[in-house]
Amino acid sequence: MEELDKPKVSITTIVISAVLAAVVFGGGIYAYQSNKAKKDQEALKSQITALETDKTALEKQVADSTSSTTITQSNNSATTPTPAKLTTYTNSLGNFSFDVPDGYIVFRTGGCEGLCTDKLTVAQKKDDLSYLDTFVTVEVTDYGKSQTLEEWNTSTKYSPNKELGTVKIADINAKKYDNGGLFGVTDWRFTKGNFTYIISISEQFSDKNVQNTIANKIVDTLKFTK
Repeated sequence: MEELDKPKVSITTIVISAVLAAVVFGGGIYAYQSNKAKKDQEALKSQITALETDKTALEKQVADSTSSTTITQSNNSATTPTPAKLTTYTNSLGNFSFDVPDGYIVFRTGGCEGLCTDKLTVAQKKDDLSYLDTFVTVEVTDYGKSQTLEEWNTSTKYSPNKELGTVKIADINAKKYDNGGLFGVTDWRFTKGNFTYIISISEQFSDKNVQNTIANKIVDTLKFTK
């Protein structure tokens, strides 16, 4: 029996086959690693996005907390002003009252010789025996007949000089006047029934700003008791 010749495999073929196998195997590893790296990169991006979101939320929470704390501290530091203590004076001739700050007193002079007049001097107390020269006067007169402010201004010896405007006093349209003169008198005038009313301040006295404050307090709080 004849013996068949076995095919011969060359070394070159073996080398090529090994190289191809290595390439295929290496390519597979590269593809696997590339795919894994891509997935890892995407996972890392997701983590970074989540961290940035958390950071933004935390910053907003801190800002809100700081704002709330600031407002609370501001509210706690604000002090409510204590209203000034007032004293109410009531006049029986003109049936009216008004308020003066604590530390002021009202002196009454006048009588009914001819016309009944009460002159009320509002003065600031300096000590138990004296008062500061920042007087405001309120004068009420019973003329025995009703008259308008214009009629009274025409007939009175205290004729006004310059009108400064109209102001409401106890729901009555009063007029404010600058009467000039030596002592720079400013007054508010109005009439009601038989009565005439004048609230006056004068530069004769030392502090006109204080006088204005007291006069405005009288203007704002004056009301009729009947």
